[in-house]
Amino acid sequence: MEHKMVSAAIIRRDGKILIVREPNKEQWSLPGGKAIGGEGPRETLTRELCEEFPELRIRNSPRPFRHFPSTVNHREMHIFLVEVTGEATPNPKEIAEARWVFDPIVEGYNLPSQVIRALLSLRIRPPPPEIFV
Repeated sequence: MEHKMVSAAIIRRDGKILIVREPNKEQWSLPGGKAIGGEGPRETLTRELCEEFPELRIRNSPRPFRHFPSTVNHREMHIFLVEVTGEATPNPKEIAEARWVFDPIVEGYNLPSQVIRALLSLRIRPPPPEIFV
């Protein structure tokens, strides 16, 4: 069985979190995607953010926040806290819709279980103030 790894970003601005929906999918998630070849988690995240949001620029090195090992039902997932500048205008080939939301769990968005767990842990241990842009 091929090992697949995914990297995703928690990007916050004005107290809201950026969530995305890929074309032809109903489930929402965090920006990011699958590793290609021998990419590491940070390289995957950087590439995916550049593909999905060409106008965004990463300000500092993405900071690891949560790691979920692979299971029967899920790929290995690395979630990072990411500071960005620029507009979050999605590339329509990669992202069908992008939204800034206060709380995607409370607001009823259909999210993967790993993303829900990461967002819940963000409530318990919020990142330092400098991560908020």
